Formats: sequence, C-alpha cells, structure tokens
Amino acid sequence: MRSLLSFFLSQADNIIIVLLCIALVSMNITQERLKKEVKELKNQIAQYDQHIQNTM
Repeated sequence: MRSLLSFFLSQADNIIIVLLCIALVSMNITQERLKKEVKELKNQIAQYDQHIQNTM
C-alpha cells in the first residue's frame, strides 16, 4: 500500500498532465458540439424568418 502511494506521488506531475489533456480534449469536443448546435439554430431561425416573410 505504501509503495503504491509513493509511486503515485512520484508520478503526480505525469498524472496531472494526463488529466489536463483529458480535460482539454473534453472541452474541445463540447465546444465543437456547441458550434454545431448554434449553426443549426441559426438555420432554423432563418427558415422561420423566411416562412414569416412568405406568409405576409
């Protein structure tokens, strides 16, 4: 148990780097998904505006 703990403590900087990389990749995926959602919403708004103009 003690050797496992000392191993993790000696590797703490590597573990932190890996966790930061995972967090950055997750943020990038979320950002790409948000960009896609915004684009879809803009398209829906444009279609709605066109529909309103056509019915007037």
